[in-house]
Amino acid sequence: MVKRFLAQILCVLALVSILTLGGVSPAWAARTGGRISGGSFRRPTSSYRLPSRSANPSYNRGYYGGGGIGFPLFTPFFFGGGGLFSVVLLLGVAGFIVQAVQRFQEQRQEQALLNPTVTVAQMQVALLAQARSLQKELDQLAKTSTTDTGRGRVQLVQGLTLALLRHPEYWSYAYTSTEKVPLNQAETEFNRLALRVRAQVQQETLVNATVQTPSVNLTDAEPGEYLLVTLLVASTTPVKLPVIQTLTDVKNALTTLGSVGADALLALEILWSPQAQGDTLSQEELVTAHPLLRPV
Repeated sequence: MVKRFLAQILCVLALVSILTLGGVSPAWAARTGGRISGGSFRRPTSSYRLPSRSANPSYNRGYYGGGGIGFPLFTPFFFGGGGLFSVVLLLGVAGFIVQAVQRFQEQRQEQALLNPTVTVAQMQVALLAQARSLQKELDQLAKTSTTDTGRGRVQLVQGLTLALLRHPEYWSYAYTSTEKVPLNQAETEFNRLALRVRAQVQQETLVNATVQTPSVNLTDAEPGEYLLVTLLVASTTPVKLPVIQTLTDVKNALTTLGSVGADALLALEILWSPQAQGDTLSQEELVTAHPLLRPV
């Protein structure tokens, strides 16, 4: 708990410092961006209960099963040596070992239920500026989507991935990454990746359904070339994304993310820039701020 609390404090401090430095308006930062986020990293509840010892007769049996002392008691009389005390002692040690193994397995099962593995997946797609219709679709998704339910989050991810899949002619750069972490570390990893992307935007002018008037200067913007879309998801089911090399890899990655189920999708974050009317993103700004992007 202490480590998790300290990690959350560090994330908050990182956000403050990143956003503060972002206000300096570096040449490589996009001016405006949009963001849709939702979900929770609360521990899942489960009706599953591990069997109690009183309900499991095998806990009270000897090592050889079947209840009682059983056949080994007579072994010394046929093969000589040992004695009854040695046999009982041997059975007691064997029974202790079996019960210790069973307790260890139960603890592992319980730990897996309380702290399952979570996949934090990220995908970025840079599209040519001609895909302005997609920017309008993103604005509409932000204003109409609900992220407080698993079904709403799934519909949002599917809406985004479908919108991107319909515009393969505009795909220019892309990048994917996945990290498998325990549930108690997933939120920290998720926030770390989100902060890295959010730091590249001077002002978030659309957050979910909340619109903000741009306070940054857009009048001196040069003609724009790109629209960058980032999708972050946290899933309790494994998500395997291909390393981006071709257009087919982009298609397969989008299809995989769009197929994550409602029960598995813990949280999501969609970020895109530019967002405000009149804002632009040049190729130099794009590749400088996001060096992991690969051309497709």
